[in-house]
Amino acid sequence: MNSLNVLIILLSHFCSVQSWKLPELIRENETKNNKTFETRLKSDRGVKQSLRIIHGDVSNPGDYPFVVSLMQQEYDEMKHFCAGVIYNEYTVITSASCIENRLESDNVWALAGVFDLENPSGSEMYSKVISFKPHGSYKRYADNLDYDVAILKLSHALLFSDFIQPIFIPAITDKMICAGYLRGGVDTCRGDGGGPLVTIGCHGGAYCNYELLGIASYTSGCGRPNRPGVYTKMNTFVEWLSYYSTD
Repeated sequence: MNSLNVLIILLSHFCSVQSWKLPELIRENETKNNKTFETRLKSDRGVKQSLRIIHGDVSNPGDYPFVVSLMQQEYDEMKHFCAGVIYNEYTVITSASCIENRLESDNVWALAGVFDLENPSGSEMYSKVISFKPHGSYKRYADNLDYDVAILKLSHALLFSDFIQPIFIPAITDKMICAGYLRGGVDTCRGDGGGPLVTIGCHGGAYCNYELLGIASYTSGCGRPNRPGVYTKMNTFVEWLSYYSTD
């Protein structure tokens, strides 16, 4: 496909590591009944190298403020497992395949405003995931991964800034889309599932913004010839997303 105008921008645009050490947390609005709280990293990190987008480009802080890291808390560490996209202050979009084994988990967090997981800048914000809503037609063991999309609801509103912003979804259909080059070499890889495939849309010359085309679903290897990445086509799910994101 012609992908000159398509930017494959997933969590790996971060100068990334896979886990953060959390020896000291600032806890706000802690509730004893449901044990939900909003956290921010105060000091110290654990360092574990991860893969980036295959032959991707280095980005700058704030370039893609709609991307979040989805992390699971394990003892004193937050470990990245997938990416997500900010839809509104209480809602993150990701792939159903990213969270299908975590539907009963109470220790998944969205980390917004992050660029370098190894060196927090102060622009980051955590919010706990309190509910998971995979699409009702998603089938884990189906021959294809149609409907590979999920909504995550957050415990606390994300505070929008230059580094934290929602994404726009254009209204256009079918449920999956491929992106990449048939020669291979550019692709998503481990840890990129649930992240965004975006393009730049301009409206009447008045303004341009990023538009969400897809959510990373699966790939056959990483950057292999004739095996482009497969994404859930998001304009197919605009009504579903609008309905469930307002719960």
